[in-house]
Amino acid sequence: MAEFISVSNVISKFRQQYHKTFSQGQTDENNAGYFIQFYIQSVQMAFKSLRDFALRISKEKVEKPAQKIPGYNERQTTVLQWLREDGEKMITIRELRSVYGVSKETARTDLTVLVEKGWIKYYNINKKTYAFVKGEGFDELATTIEAF
Repeated sequence: MAEFISVSNVISKFRQQYHKTFSQGQTDENNAGYFIQFYIQSVQMAFKSLRDFALRISKEKVEKPAQKIPGYNERQTTVLQWLREDGEKMITIRELRSVYGVSKETARTDLTVLVEKGWIKYYNINKKTYAFVKGEGFDELATTIEAF
């Protein structure tokens, strides 16, 4: 999860303090200690923000468990329920990874199975990222499942 820490967002929120520590370092015999201390505090704030986000997501997951659909795992069932609730939703592998804490390969496999079965379709956002959206057969498939 550390790859999702956005230190630059914290620095941009405290732009004046950033410039102040930078100028203090230049005026105090190029002492980088001011800047290093500011950067450490920024990383700590970004990590706290990420931790709070992860706790909020896991709390939402516990409060609203997915009703199991036979033949599909919990993650796949959740994806289908997200799309049923919001037909315009785009789901990414990264989103599934962050909610369930699974590997990139596991999230991709879960979504690929749903593509193969006609539930969802995908398209490239860029060279590396795919977005998964409701497939044309989604509504028809949904009528065949009682739990859905």
